[in-house]
Amino acid sequence: MSARETAAQREERMMRAAAGRQEDLPAPRRQATLRTKPVRTTVDMAPELHRRLKRWLGEAADELEVTDVPLADVVRVLVRRLTDDDDLAAQVLEDLRELR
Repeated sequence: MSARETAAQREERMMRAAAGRQEDLPAPRRQATLRTKPVRTTVDMAPELHRRLKRWLGEAADELEVTDVPLADVVRVLVRRLTDDDDLAAQVLEDLRELR
């Protein structure tokens, strides 16, 4: 700063400094929104396990007296049951321990 700096020049310098500090601030966060689009999940499985699953789906369709039972519906039901039933969750955890 020179001794001859005018009030207007000092004001301009202060404004530039303030603007520079604002650029260093993080951008404001967007408000979180709930996800509404379904999430796709895929699973690879052994052919024998897949055959057993398809066989079960066919038997379930016969039991329910419908043409077919979509695998996705079964997975949704299983996930709901798994997350709502502590005993089932414990059984699944035990099976997972045995796989390791």
